[in-house]
Amino acid sequence: GIEVAEKLRQSRDVPVVFLTAYSDPALLSRAVRADPFGYLVKPVEERELHATIKMALYKHSVEQKLVRSQRLEAIGQLTGGVAHDFNNLLGVILGNLDLVTLDNTLSEKSRALVDRAMGAVERGADLTQRLLAFARKQVLDPQEAVVNTLIESTTMIIERTFDPSIQVELDLQKNPVTYLVDPGQLENAIINLAINACDAMPKGGRLTIATCL
Repeated sequence: GIEVAEKLRQSRDVPVVFLTAYSDPALLSRAVRADPFGYLVKPVEERELHATIKMALYKHSVEQKLVRSQRLEAIGQLTGGVAHDFNNLLGVILGNLDLVTLDNTLSEKSRALVDRAMGAVERGADLTQRLLAFARKQVLDPQEAVVNTLIESTTMIIERTFDPSIQVELDLQKNPVTYLVDPGQLENAIINLAINACDAMPKGGRLTIATCL
């Protein structure tokens, strides 16, 4: 039984409580080294058993929250590093595009292509700022923005990304209001909410995004 419990504790997926009829010190010592959430030696009163199980569940819950927190921190650090590297690459691309625009012999068609490339770089830079904000390495930048406009642009991303069985509808207030928000963070919040809603509709459905005062 101890071997099984040791493997369960290694996975950290389930709480483990040792309940044994043996009082052998060596066995108890091994059981403790297996790091259970609790152990009891028979005979055991019902109240004591319930209390031990309750405490084991609580300890397991705290441990799982700590593990998730550590994972999120690691993801944030990785995201921040990737975003910085990506930002450096965008800087090189943008610098070279600026040099190209100084060429007076550039045709209108080529200049239009360069402008499109610069627009893509700017969108990439905006994405980098969002990644850095996710990694908590970027200070939030509140700006005056029309929420309806942000929602409409975000909805285009949602419709292109999600399953066609999900019908996206907008119910926006008639008189758009300007709010002081970080546009990137608001868009991320809307997308996250939409993802959660779509996960709750595996067979398809209707997703309504509404604004009101």
